[in-house]
Amino acid sequence: DLRVSEIEAWAKAGYPDGHGHTTPSRHPALDKPKTAFEKIASCFDKKLAKKRSKEQDDANATNWLADPDDIERIAARWKLPHMYLDFLTRFSPINVTLQSRRFYNHFQLFGAGELIEAQDGYSFNPVEQKPIEDWPASYLVIASHGGDPFVLDLSQSDTNDAPVLTAEHGLGKWGFNEEAESFAQFLKSLSK
Repeated sequence: DLRVSEIEAWAKAGYPDGHGHTTPSRHPALDKPKTAFEKIASCFDKKLAKKRSKEQDDANATNWLADPDDIERIAARWKLPHMYLDFLTRFSPINVTLQSRRFYNHFQLFGAGELIEAQDGYSFNPVEQKPIEDWPASYLVIASHGGDPFVLDLSQSDTNDAPVLTAEHGLGKWGFNEEAESFAQFLKSLSK
């Protein structure tokens, strides 16, 4: 998979430094938030920034904020509450994992680029290429903690926001409980 001709040309030129990487774009509201939700997203971004400053790999910038390219596919598949769609559109992080006393086992918040694939094993069987029958059709997996899903209950959406529920996996039956009364509240709890 190596492009040998390019490596040889680079060696022949004396291994000159490259141009570096382009810093991923950020929505201006992360730095100058005005609305209550922008302030929550900005606070969450600051928490992620501390982690990124310690762990950033510039050659593989997978934990920076990025522009979501998959919004059209997502919007075609689900009718999302405004608050969550706004988050995906303007503030969607990629490959966010958090660890804390509460989230001790690989908590992952899915960004726009991985949201569709995040449904695999919960609402969709990728091997058989069909929906999983016992999964509530209105539950959208937005995060996971050690395999335990966090879902937006789209059936309870007021078009602006929706509650976030969670359940333990591996019990044979899903027993969902409310984690937060809204996505905004859920994101705020992750920012602490």
